[in-house]
Amino acid sequence: KRSTIANYLRLLTLPEIIQGGLRQTKITMGHAKVILSLTEVEQQLWLYNKVLRESLTVREAESVIQKEKVNLTVIYMTLLLLNYKKEQSLKKMKVD
Repeated sequence: KRSTIANYLRLLTLPEIIQGGLRQTKITMGHAKVILSLTEVEQQLWLYNKVLRESLTVREAESVIQKEKVNLTVIYMTLLLLNYKKEQSLKKMKVD
């Protein structure tokens, strides 16, 4: 199947240590797919180590990512709001 081949090829983009963990069955293919959903190598390694440390299931790993995405969204929105307030303050200073 094309999808199976595509998934195996995607696994080759993981950092070598994670590929090794998959080969040594420290993690499953499901874990690897979840790790692949993260784009940054640092994030992938962080999740890989968390899965190993805490013996997370695939669903638990997915849950961790969802919680982190929510946290990152809150941080991002807060930064946008602070930037907006700063811009408004600067505009007010220019008017005065």
